[in-house]
Amino acid sequence: AGYRLLDVITTDAVSTVYRATRSNGALDTAPIALRVTHPFDADNAEHIVVFLRKASAAAGLDHPAIARTLDLGYAEDRAYVATGFVTGTTLGDLVTTQGPLPPAAAIALLRDVADGLDAAHRRHVIHGAIGPRTIWVTPQVNGRRLHGALITGFGMDTLLRQQSRAQRDRAASDDLLYVAPEQLRGRQIDSRADQYALACALYHCVAGQAPFVRESVAALFGAHLFAQPSLDLPALDDDARLRGAVITGMAKQPIDRYPSCLDLIRDAGPS
Repeated sequence: AGYRLLDVITTDAVSTVYRATRSNGALDTAPIALRVTHPFDADNAEHIVVFLRKASAAAGLDHPAIARTLDLGYAEDRAYVATGFVTGTTLGDLVTTQGPLPPAAAIALLRDVADGLDAAHRRHVIHGAIGPRTIWVTPQVNGRRLHGALITGFGMDTLLRQQSRAQRDRAASDDLLYVAPEQLRGRQIDSRADQYALACALYHCVAGQAPFVRESVAALFGAHLFAQPSLDLPALDDDARLRGAVITGMAKQPIDRYPSCLDLIRDAGPS
């Protein structure tokens, strides 16, 4: 497709993100982030079409917390989405290397994500695959904020759902750590599925681990469907607002959650 792949930024169950450039005459362009799906065949070509359609819908979003789409298409049995290159790390890697974030820092960071998701929802665009590897954290400092956040991976929910159905034992649980119960039941999802994922991210940030950690994908799915996350954590014990926000945002029934993602963050406490 005219891109030169320089190195791997991250990889997940259904795609790899590269630092890449594109030839522009005699010169290569500035680096971009190129998400390339794993090779597909006739059995999942329909899902690739849906992935590209959802990614195209997200390309029309203009928000500082949503990675700007530059190009998308397919070549050599792979779909690709090019976005602006951002220096930073995934939320999962940040928590793994730095440990739990102070609640105020977690709330400030995820306020960006909440605002971006609400903007997408107003345009009837649902992400459906918010997770530790689709939230990127930039090292920029802005006032009291320690980090900024960027949402990537629109459309990935289609591919993750297909992969987990076809190869449940081989599905990468890291990409399913925030999946909403209604998604697992195969129901039509709306903005409240993204809100559930946001509440999982908030828990992950302040606890230092995702709400449910299981040895298999089947056990993880069962936890999202039926279990309650452990609330025996210092950050939650000492902060009733944060505790209540996590409980409401992760309610098993969508009707019991907040009206919007920002409502969840506002209820969690000041940032």
